[in-house]
Formats: sequence, structure tokens, C-alpha cells
Amino acid sequence: MGASIRDIARQAGVSIGTVSRVINGEDSVGLKVQEKTIKAMRELNYIPHKKSRKIKKDISKEKNWNIGVIFYGVSEALAGNDLVSYSISNITTACRQHGYNIIYEIMSSGSMELPKCVEDRKVDGVIIAINDKDIEIAYKISVIMPAVILNKYWPTLQIPQVCIDEYGSCSFAISEIIKYGHRKIAFVSPCILNKNPSFLARCRAYKDMMIAEGIYDPAYTIYADIVNDENPYNDSPPEMGCIADKLLGLEHLPTAILVANDWSAVGLYKALEERGISPGKDISIVGFDDFLPKNIFLDPPLATLAVPFKEIAETAAETLIDYIEGGKMPVCAKMLPCKFIHNASLQKI
Repeated sequence: MGASIRDIARQAGVSIGTVSRVINGEDSVGLKVQEKTIKAMRELNYIPHKKSRKIKKDISKEKNWNIGVIFYGVSEALAGNDLVSYSISNITTACRQHGYNIIYEIMSSGSMELPKCVEDRKVDGVIIAINDKDIEIAYKISVIMPAVILNKYWPTLQIPQVCIDEYGSCSFAISEIIKYGHRKIAFVSPCILNKNPSFLARCRAYKDMMIAEGIYDPAYTIYADIVNDENPYNDSPPEMGCIADKLLGLEHLPTAILVANDWSAVGLYKALEERGISPGKDISIVGFDDFLPKNIFLDPPLATLAVPFKEIAETAAETLIDYIEGGKMPVCAKMLPCKFIHNASLQKI
């Protein structure tokens, strides 16, 4: 038997009435108490029964035919970038096919305030893009209404998630690089790995594959703290000079590099070229994303893992709509594979 409201109250050190008010999204509970209560719910894997989720002030018990799309930790400047716009466009298309409209909001990362569309109950459910700091608010929202997490995976988070198979896809990339004859393979990240779950999963796959092949060298895992760990996609590619210097300072230069994402690969191309190293000729480079801005052209073209952004957006929308209309929480994680794109930056040796 799952946890009860009484269990939540005992764990959080609050009254049963307080737990009930948090579940119903009432405004009378302070943010700190809400946060403590939501944390207890998540720790006990509490999922409220659909009937317990009351619409605020019983304004309406009918559907709004709106779906919220909430981005946490995305600046106003980045809100219009290609990747965010592409995600919203595909979610919108999928939702409209089922008769739903979209309400889009940007929220500060780490805020425990509800998005306005959720607070005002203008939506029937939400698709949420979050960072590490936003797990508690995501859970809080999921208690109030159906929610799906977009393109991130937390194993302990009991909310439906639609994301890529980071580990499996990266493992496949390493196997492809090895097929090209490479044994000295480096993994490069522009930020500290434990601050970015996606990069960490990619690095773990790299390490496990290299160990399995008997060719792992910890010196070839290179990272720096040169980008915002929560949003590595800034207006310009990261300055990867310190990474390039670390690579050139190794006893043996790797013959191939798997870079944590394509945007960092752009910066690495530049840094290596400035130091007399030709990507794709002197050293092979493989990225991860296959979603560079339209004005970026790399020579040679970058080999990479193509993230199925369109399929992720569509699957997230369809998963949420099934949840709204069926009333049953779907499988907690749907992982989609990436496709390896062979290009001239990866050469045989």
C-alpha cells in the first residue's frame, strides 16, 4: 500500500489539513511549508488520487483545452533560440491535432512559485523543462495536475518523463568511434559533470564502454567550469582554449574526442585550429545534439549523435494528453534513441 496523507503529515511535521491544502493547491499555505510538504510527498513516492485534485475554488470542472509549456531557467534572450522555438513549435502542432491550445511561460530556476497558468488553473496539464534546482516545484505542480517532464531524466522523480537515452546513445557513439580504429578516445565537457545530468550520463557511458574495451584512461576525461552548468547554450560557443591546452598537455594526444554537445564542439574546433591542430585531419571530433544554429558552418562537417527533438516534443505532448484524458499516470520514463550521423570530422586511422 502506498503512502497516505497521514504519512506525509508525519514525515513533513505538518497537520493532515495542511497536506490536504497543498494537494489542492490552496494559497493559504506558506512557500516554506509547501516546499517541506512536497519534499515529503516525493520522498514517500506519494501520488494523489485524481479525485483528490480539486480545481481551485471550483471555478470550473470542465476542461480548459489548454496545455501549459513551462521552461525553467531559460533567459528571455534564449527563449527565442532555435532549440526552444523548435520544441514549442512541435509541441504546439501535436497538441492542436488533439484540439488543445498552448500557454507558454518562462520561470526562474529554483523558484517555488507556481506558473500563472497553473495557479489560475487555465491549463489541463503541463509539459515542464526543468533543471536540478526545479525538481521540487515540478513535483508540486504534478500534485496539482497532470505533468510531463521534457527531455531530462531523474530516476527517483515519480513524474512521467520523455527524454533521450543518453547512456545508450553515447555507448553506441563510442562503439562507432572504435570501429574507425580509434583507441585513444577523450571525453570533453565544458562544465563540471555533476552539475549537468545529461553530460554526466554521457560521460558514464563513455567510461563504461572504454573500460569494457580495456582502453580507459582517466586522463582522457577532461572538463572545465567555463559555461553555465544549467544552460550550456549561450549566445556564442564556449571558449574551449583551456580544454585544448589540457588535451595538448597530455603525454599522448587522443586520436578522437567525444564532446558533450555540438555547441562545445564548435568552440573546440576554434581552439584547436588556433593551436595548429586541424579537426578531422589531426584529430577526430564527434559531437552530441545535431542542432547547431543555422549560421554555424563547420569544416569539416561534424559527426554527431542526432537528438530526436521533434519526436521528444511530440511524444511529450501525446503522453500528457493521454494522461489528461485517461486519468491514469503513464510509464514514468520514455527514452528515445539518438541516431549517429557520420561526417568528415570522424576519420579512420
